[in-house]
Amino acid sequence: MVMALSSSALAGEITFGAGVGLKDVLNELAASFVKISPSTKITRNFAASGVLAKQLDSGAQTDIVFVANVKWMDYMKEKKHVDTGTIRPFAY
Repeated sequence: MVMALSSSALAGEITFGAGVGLKDVLNELAASFVKISPSTKITRNFAASGVLAKQLDSGAQTDIVFVANVKWMDYMKEKKHVDTGTIRPFAY
């Protein structure tokens, strides 16, 4: 599992894209985050890694992306959809 920032999050709003397999855990994390930052709006987009990458190709906006397939993270790097300095392993 790899995560990266694709742009700076706007104050008060965070948008993320992630694989469907992460839906439960990321929804739980988002709910916990909103409890400590209730004015923050969190928009979630769950899809396969390739679908997320192609959405970015089409102009979709996201602040954080979580992908299980490193090939798709490499693709997003090549297309400059993510800030390469922010790519981090999230889970193994």
